[in-house]
Amino acid sequence: MGFATTALRVVTGATMAGHGLQKLTNMFGGQGPDGTGQSFEQMGFKPGRPFAIATGLAETAGGTLMVAGLGVPAACAMVSGVMVGAIARVHYKHGFWAMEHGFEYNLHILAATFAVAGTGGGSLTLDALRGKHRRGLGWAVAQLAVGAGAAAGALALSERLATDQASPGGGADEAERTEADRIAAQELAPEPGTTPGAAVHGAAHGGNGPLDLTEEGTTGDQAASSA
Repeated sequence: MGFATTALRVVTGATMAGHGLQKLTNMFGGQGPDGTGQSFEQMGFKPGRPFAIATGLAETAGGTLMVAGLGVPAACAMVSGVMVGAIARVHYKHGFWAMEHGFEYNLHILAATFAVAGTGGGSLTLDALRGKHRRGLGWAVAQLAVGAGAAAGALALSERLATDQASPGGGADEAERTEADRIAAQELAPEPGTTPGAAVHGAAHGGNGPLDLTEEGTTGDQAASSA
Protein backbone atom coordinates (compact mmCIF):
# COMPACT_ATOMS: atom_id res chain seq x y z
CA MET A 1 0.00 0.00 0.00
CA GLY A 2 2.87 2.36 0.78
CA PHE A 3 4.43 1.87 -2.65
CA ALA A 4 1.09 2.44 -4.39
CA THR A 5 0.58 5.71 -2.51
CA THR A 6 4.14 6.75 -3.29
CA ALA A 7 3.56 6.16 -7.00
CA LEU A 8 0.34 8.21 -6.91
CA ARG A 9 2.04 11.02 -5.00
CA VAL A 10 5.13 11.21 -7.22
CA VAL A 11 3.27 11.02 -10.54
CA THR A 12 0.64 13.56 -9.50
CA GLY A 13 3.18 15.93 -8.03
CA ALA A 14 5.52 15.74 -11.03
CA THR A 15 2.63 16.35 -13.42
CA MET A 16 1.46 19.43 -11.52
CA ALA A 17 5.00 20.80 -11.19
CA GLY A 18 5.36 20.46 -14.96
CA HIS A 19 2.11 22.35 -15.50
CA GLY A 20 3.38 25.10 -13.24
CA LEU A 21 6.68 25.41 -15.09
CA GLN A 22 4.76 25.73 -18.35
CA LYS A 23 3.09 28.83 -16.93
CA LEU A 24 6.24 30.32 -15.43
CA THR A 25 8.65 29.52 -18.27
CA ASN A 26 8.70 28.17 -21.81
CA MET A 27 9.61 24.68 -20.60
CA PHE A 28 7.62 21.68 -21.84
CA GLY A 29 6.03 23.73 -24.59
CA GLY A 30 4.69 26.34 -22.18
CA GLN A 31 3.79 29.91 -23.10
CA GLY A 32 5.42 31.54 -20.08
CA PRO A 33 3.72 34.19 -17.94
CA ASP A 34 2.92 36.52 -20.83
CA GLY A 35 1.21 34.00 -23.08
CA THR A 36 -0.49 32.27 -20.16
CA GLY A 37 -1.58 35.66 -18.84
CA GLN A 38 -3.39 36.38 -22.10
CA SER A 39 -5.21 33.06 -21.79
CA PHE A 40 -6.14 33.90 -18.20
CA GLU A 41 -7.60 37.22 -19.30
CA GLN A 42 -9.79 35.42 -21.81
CA MET A 43 -11.05 33.31 -18.92
CA GLY A 44 -11.93 36.43 -16.92
CA PHE A 45 -8.82 36.80 -14.74
CA LYS A 46 -7.70 40.42 -15.17
CA PRO A 47 -4.91 41.37 -15.13
CA GLY A 48 -4.00 37.93 -16.41
CA ARG A 49 -0.24 37.89 -15.90
CA PRO A 50 -0.23 38.10 -12.05
CA PHE A 51 -2.87 35.38 -11.83
CA ALA A 52 -0.89 33.20 -14.25
CA ILE A 53 2.26 33.62 -12.15
CA ALA A 54 0.41 32.88 -8.90
CA THR A 55 -1.15 29.76 -10.38
CA GLY A 56 2.18 28.61 -11.79
CA LEU A 57 3.89 29.09 -8.44
CA ALA A 58 1.18 27.14 -6.62
CA GLU A 59 1.41 24.25 -9.08
CA THR A 60 5.22 24.19 -9.14
CA ALA A 61 5.66 24.48 -5.38
CA GLY A 62 2.81 22.13 -4.53
CA GLY A 63 3.87 19.55 -7.08
CA THR A 64 7.52 19.65 -6.04
CA LEU A 65 6.64 19.27 -2.36
CA MET A 66 4.35 16.36 -3.21
CA VAL A 67 7.17 14.57 -5.05
CA ALA A 68 9.48 15.10 -2.08
CA GLY A 69 6.80 14.19 0.43
CA LEU A 70 7.49 17.33 2.43
CA GLY A 71 4.59 19.13 4.04
CA VAL A 72 2.20 16.81 2.24
CA PRO A 73 -1.09 18.35 3.43
CA ALA A 74 0.03 21.87 2.47
CA ALA A 75 1.36 20.64 -0.88
CA CYS A 76 -1.94 18.93 -1.63
CA ALA A 77 -3.85 22.08 -0.63
CA MET A 78 -1.92 24.15 -3.20
CA VAL A 79 -2.76 21.73 -5.98
CA SER A 80 -6.37 21.34 -4.85
CA GLY A 81 -6.86 25.10 -4.82
CA VAL A 82 -5.77 25.39 -8.44
CA MET A 83 -8.08 22.55 -9.47
CA VAL A 84 -11.09 23.95 -7.62
CA GLY A 85 -10.55 27.36 -9.21
CA ALA A 86 -10.21 25.82 -12.67
CA ILE A 87 -13.43 23.85 -12.24
CA ALA A 88 -15.41 26.81 -10.93
CA ARG A 89 -14.26 29.37 -13.49
CA VAL A 90 -13.60 27.34 -16.65
CA HIS A 91 -14.62 23.69 -16.79
CA TYR A 92 -17.84 23.15 -14.82
CA LYS A 93 -20.05 24.87 -17.38
CA HIS A 94 -18.79 22.46 -20.06
CA GLY A 95 -19.89 19.34 -18.21
CA PHE A 96 -17.83 16.35 -17.10
CA TRP A 97 -15.91 14.98 -20.09
CA ALA A 98 -12.50 16.39 -20.92
CA MET A 99 -13.10 16.14 -24.69
CA GLU A 100 -15.75 18.82 -24.23
CA HIS A 101 -13.48 20.89 -21.94
CA GLY A 102 -15.22 19.54 -18.85
CA PHE A 103 -13.79 18.96 -15.37
CA GLU A 104 -12.92 15.25 -15.74
CA TYR A 105 -9.14 15.77 -15.45
CA ASN A 106 -9.42 18.29 -12.64
CA LEU A 107 -11.62 15.95 -10.61
CA HIS A 108 -9.10 13.14 -10.99
CA ILE A 109 -6.35 15.41 -9.64
CA LEU A 110 -8.57 16.39 -6.71
CA ALA A 111 -9.19 12.71 -5.96
CA ALA A 112 -5.46 12.05 -6.09
CA THR A 113 -4.57 14.88 -3.71
CA PHE A 114 -7.35 13.77 -1.35
CA ALA A 115 -5.96 10.23 -1.32
CA VAL A 116 -2.35 11.36 -0.90
CA ALA A 117 -3.24 13.68 1.99
CA GLY A 118 -5.36 10.99 3.61
CA THR A 119 -2.57 8.41 3.55
CA GLY A 120 0.21 10.88 4.32
CA GLY A 121 1.91 10.22 1.00
CA GLY A 122 3.24 6.80 1.88
CA SER A 123 6.27 5.71 3.86
CA LEU A 124 8.90 7.03 1.42
CA THR A 125 8.55 10.73 2.23
CA LEU A 126 10.64 13.40 3.87
CA ASP A 127 7.80 13.87 6.35
CA ALA A 128 8.18 10.23 7.41
CA LEU A 129 11.94 10.63 7.78
CA ARG A 130 11.31 13.62 10.03
CA GLY A 131 8.81 11.67 12.11
CA LYS A 132 5.87 13.78 10.88
CA HIS A 133 2.96 11.44 10.28
CA ARG A 134 0.12 13.67 9.13
CA ARG A 135 -2.50 11.41 7.66
CA GLY A 136 -6.14 10.51 8.01
CA LEU A 137 -9.52 11.73 6.86
CA GLY A 138 -9.21 14.95 8.83
CA TRP A 139 -6.05 16.01 6.95
CA ALA A 140 -7.60 15.07 3.61
CA VAL A 141 -10.70 17.17 4.28
CA ALA A 142 -8.65 20.04 5.73
CA GLN A 143 -6.38 20.38 2.70
CA LEU A 144 -9.41 20.35 0.38
CA ALA A 145 -11.13 23.02 2.47
CA VAL A 146 -8.03 25.23 2.51
CA GLY A 147 -7.57 24.85 -1.23
CA ALA A 148 -11.23 25.63 -1.93
CA GLY A 149 -11.04 28.70 0.31
CA ALA A 150 -7.97 29.99 -1.49
CA ALA A 151 -9.66 29.42 -4.84
CA ALA A 152 -12.76 31.30 -3.70
CA GLY A 153 -10.60 34.22 -2.59
CA ALA A 154 -8.77 34.33 -5.93
CA LEU A 155 -12.05 34.23 -7.86
CA ALA A 156 -13.52 37.02 -5.74
CA LEU A 157 -10.41 39.13 -6.28
CA SER A 158 -10.52 38.60 -10.03
CA GLU A 159 -14.18 39.65 -10.13
CA ARG A 160 -13.42 42.80 -8.17
CA LEU A 161 -10.46 43.75 -10.34
CA ALA A 162 -12.45 43.14 -13.52
CA THR A 163 -15.29 45.30 -12.20
CA ASP A 164 -12.91 48.11 -11.25
CA GLN A 165 -11.37 48.09 -14.72
CA ALA A 166 -14.74 48.07 -16.46
CA SER A 167 -16.41 50.74 -14.30
CA PRO A 168 -16.49 54.36 -15.59
CA GLY A 169 -13.88 56.55 -13.96
CA GLY A 170 -11.84 53.60 -12.75
CA GLY A 171 -8.29 52.45 -13.28
CA ALA A 172 -6.18 53.69 -16.13
CA ASP A 173 -9.06 55.45 -17.90
CA GLU A 174 -9.51 57.86 -15.02
CA ALA A 175 -5.77 58.50 -14.86
CA GLU A 176 -5.73 59.35 -18.56
CA ARG A 177 -8.71 61.69 -18.20
CA THR A 178 -7.16 63.38 -15.19
CA GLU A 179 -3.92 63.97 -17.08
CA ALA A 180 -5.85 65.37 -20.08
CA ASP A 181 -7.80 67.73 -17.81
CA ARG A 182 -4.57 68.92 -16.21
CA ILE A 183 -2.98 69.66 -19.58
CA ALA A 184 -6.09 71.50 -20.76
CA ALA A 185 -6.13 73.59 -17.61
CA GLN A 186 -2.49 74.55 -18.10
CA GLU A 187 -3.15 75.61 -21.68
CA LEU A 188 -6.03 77.87 -20.63
CA ALA A 189 -4.33 79.27 -17.53
CA PRO A 190 -3.12 82.90 -17.98
CA GLU A 191 0.58 83.55 -17.65
CA PRO A 192 1.81 86.30 -15.33
CA GLY A 193 0.81 89.71 -16.73
CA THR A 194 -1.91 88.24 -18.99
CA THR A 195 -5.64 88.54 -18.45
CA PRO A 196 -7.88 85.44 -18.49
CA GLY A 197 -9.67 86.87 -21.52
CA ALA A 198 -6.46 87.02 -23.52
CA ALA A 199 -5.62 83.42 -22.61
CA VAL A 200 -8.98 82.15 -23.82
CA HIS A 201 -8.73 84.31 -26.96
CA GLY A 202 -5.32 82.87 -27.81
CA ALA A 203 -6.44 79.28 -27.26
CA ALA A 204 -9.57 79.79 -29.35
CA HIS A 205 -7.50 81.06 -32.31
CA GLY A 206 -5.20 78.02 -32.34
CA GLY A 207 -2.27 79.58 -30.45
CA ASN A 208 0.21 77.50 -28.58
CA GLY A 209 -0.50 79.35 -25.37
CA PRO A 210 -1.99 82.51 -23.89
CA LEU A 211 -1.42 85.83 -25.65
CA ASP A 212 0.77 88.19 -23.64
CA LEU A 213 -0.51 91.54 -24.92
CA THR A 214 1.39 93.49 -22.26
CA GLU A 215 4.60 93.04 -24.25
CA GLU A 216 3.19 95.41 -26.89
CA GLY A 217 2.10 97.95 -24.31
CA THR A 218 -1.53 96.89 -24.31
CA THR A 219 -3.45 97.16 -21.05
CA GLY A 220 -5.83 94.59 -19.67
CA ASP A 221 -8.87 96.76 -20.61
CA GLN A 222 -7.61 97.16 -24.17
CA ALA A 223 -7.05 93.43 -24.45
CA ALA A 224 -10.58 92.70 -23.28
CA SER A 225 -12.09 95.24 -25.70
CA SER A 226 -10.08 93.93 -28.66
CA ALA A 227 -11.18 90.36 -27.85
